[in-house]
Amino acid sequence: IVARGIDIAIRIAKLRDNRLVARKLADNPRRLCASPAYIARHGAPTTLAELDHHACLVASGTSHWTFRKGSRSVQHRVSGRLTANSIEALHASCVAGQGIANLSSWDVDEEIRAGRLAELVLIDAAPEALAIWAVFPSSRQIPAKARAFIAALRTVLNERLAGLVETGK
Repeated sequence: IVARGIDIAIRIAKLRDNRLVARKLADNPRRLCASPAYIARHGAPTTLAELDHHACLVASGTSHWTFRKGSRSVQHRVSGRLTANSIEALHASCVAGQGIANLSSWDVDEEIRAGRLAELVLIDAAPEALAIWAVFPSSRQIPAKARAFIAALRTVLNERLAGLVETGK
């Protein structure tokens, strides 16, 4: 973002570049999902170990998904026939029955309600939430319009995510 002169980037991931300044905007709960057609053909995993026997839809450059197992965070190796550098492509492939995806709750809630996707609940682990971050190139003075944008986005995200929790989504 520095080289491109970008004032703010929004990231949903663990932050790796410690030269950037980041402000957390909201939590981002995740869900394991598969289409009813995939589940009918392959069954649904019920444990983290069973996930090894399923086609996982994985973002390019990703070899592990992070789960909460009790009070610990664990990395679990995942693989499948399809990888993509687009969350939209992973989402569409999941709906099309190509495998299991680990996606943001807000991204899959509509498909779960409509029955196009089913949430997969493991008895021994749950997908770890990621955070939504506003990322800046440095700690230099942030323009007022950028601060206003961040405040508005934080409000909208937290209202939206709180609404999902209240409705049990």
